[in-house]
Formats: sequence, structure tokens, C-alpha cells
Amino acid sequence: RHKTPGLRPLTREDIPGALNLLQTHFLESGLSPALSPQEAEHWLLPRENVMHSYVVEASDGTGLTDLVSFYTVTTQVLNHPLHQQLGEARLLYFVATATDPVDLIEDTLVLAKA
Repeated sequence: RHKTPGLRPLTREDIPGALNLLQTHFLESGLSPALSPQEAEHWLLPRENVMHSYVVEASDGTGLTDLVSFYTVTTQVLNHPLHQQLGEARLLYFVATATDPVDLIEDTLVLAKA
């Protein structure tokens, strides 16, 4: 399974904390798109076979510490005897403040393959 304790799917209730993580990260990196709570819901809330977002909750329950989001795309494979579709996962947002980034990416790869 995954290495990161507290890693779980994002819920609607997590949007304020996830938006705070994103805005803090954007400001630290010198990029600061202004996302409203409604835009954050649109870009982050999981949608089956499309959008996948996960958060890490602090072990002491004080809030969210990490966020990872990716979307999946399925394309048609033409003229191949075995494969007819190719699935891809593309990273959208990644904020690691308390988790080792390598561990979080590895967990994301496992989740994307599932």
C-alpha cells in the first residue's frame, strides 16, 4: 500500500485547508494564481476516472500538511494487436510540507496505478 501515514482522499470539507496549502505554496514559489473556494472545489474534488486528490492530515489533528492531485486521461490505441487503450496520470498539484517529497510521489504513483 502506501508509506505516508494519514494519506487519504480529499473531501469537500478539506477544501479550505487544501486551498490554504496551495496559496502558501504558490506564494513561496513566486507564483500566486488566485483561486476562489469554488475554483478549488472544481480543480481538486475527486471525480471518478478523471480527478484524483489526496491529502495528508497531521497526526495531531491540527490540519492538512500535504496535498497531491492528478488527473487521468485514457486514449485510444490504434492498430495494435494487444492494447486498445492507454491510461495516463498527470500531476496537477503537489505540496509536501511534512512528508518526504519522494515518498509522497511514490505513493502517488501507487495510487495512480490502482
